[in-house]
Amino acid sequence: MSPDQMSPDQISLLGLRVFGRHGVLDTERVSGQEFVIDAILTVDTRAAAAADDLALTADYGALADRLAAIVAGPPAALIETLAQRLADACLDDPAVTQAQITAADTAILTVVDILGLVVVAIMLMGLVSALSMGVIERTREVGILRCLGARARHIRRVFSAEAVVLAAVGWAFGVLLGWLMYEGLLALLLHNADLSLPQEFPPAIPLITLAGVLVLTLLVIRGPLHRATRIRPGTALRYQ
Repeated sequence: MSPDQMSPDQISLLGLRVFGRHGVLDTERVSGQEFVIDAILTVDTRAAAAADDLALTADYGALADRLAAIVAGPPAALIETLAQRLADACLDDPAVTQAQITAADTAILTVVDILGLVVVAIMLMGLVSALSMGVIERTREVGILRCLGARARHIRRVFSAEAVVLAAVGWAFGVLLGWLMYEGLLALLLHNADLSLPQEFPPAIPLITLAGVLVLTLLVIRGPLHRATRIRPGTALRYQ
């Protein structure tokens, strides 16, 4: 393939957050809200790469400042108008041949976050219920362990390990399901409302949620663990 036939390069400027006052409603213009901007620029970086010269390509630092100034500037009733302004600003750079703009207010993203918190709350309630029922159903097992010399800390370790494994498995399925739901929501909004949202799913999010799930799991199992360690061996062995 000759150099002229090679696909052009892309420079992506993602997750630019700027406060603006765009929208049809008066409340949107008075109160304002945060907008999330993604810009994907098509450029030919060969000359800049060969000369190692910023002047021969798009300066995404300066571009970010221009886009932020537009979002913070005069309001537009339609987000499509704002997106066109942003695209025009990108195309003003001679190095940019194409520009793909995604502009979205954070109200929808906030709704998604709230729904995520509701899902987490339901998951924790289910986890507490499952652990509590597990302790009740395994009362005889706890009694046998106590008769064999298991101390309270041993019982706590057994149930804590099971809870952590259960939480980790639930986290894995939850991350996968959450990603699929988010991609489905993006596709649905784009198809039915011609509305694009930023493609935000940083790798740090699963790690943060894993740490949070494990911490919350160890907190919510304190009640069931307390009950398990207080079961008397004789009572446990007679449990039907």
